[in-house]
Amino acid sequence: MPPGRMLIDVDVVAAKYAADKRSIFRWADAGRIPFGVKLGSLRRWELSEIDAHIANGVKPIRTMTGKAVRT
Repeated sequence: MPPGRMLIDVDVVAAKYAADKRSIFRWADAGRIPFGVKLGSLRRWELSEIDAHIANGVKPIRTMTGKAVRT
C-alpha cells in the first residue's frame, strides 16, 4: 500500500455518514458512495476518498417515508 493511504472498515464509514453498517454496503453496491476495495471477503474504503465524497456534498437518499435525508 502506498505511503499516506489509509483504509478504513465499515464501522468507521458508518460513523462518518451517521448511518447503519448495512446501509453503507447497500449504498456502495448501488453506487451512491464509493465502492471501496475488496480484500478477500472484507471491504475497506480509502479514508481520503470517503472524506472527499462527504466534502463534495452527498446527494439526499429517499427513505421509505418519502423524506430526503443526508447520507
